[in-house]
Amino acid sequence: MSFGGNDIKEENWRTGSKNFIPDYTKIMDSFKAVNPDLKVFMTIDSRIFKANVYGERNPEILEKEAIPMLYDLAREKGIKTINFFDLTKDMPE
Repeated sequence: MSFGGNDIKEENWRTGSKNFIPDYTKIMDSFKAVNPDLKVFMTIDSRIFKANVYGERNPEILEKEAIPMLYDLAREKGIKTINFFDLTKDMPE
């Protein structure tokens, strides 16, 4: 799963950050309800090298708030992660 790109837009994060993990959890749980054997992987979004690209996405929100929340959820649910954030460290293009 790769969700959260629109959630971290500043206008959405201000009012919706408290719903980020509960909503993410509901989506994951709904997949598992349909197929309990489904393997779910969580992706950690790639870096944002410039603020306000594709809308008001703030690199600080992604790195300091959303990513730690996602890692906590992955640990809690026992879900493996694919970390595009670290993989794109030297790839501003």
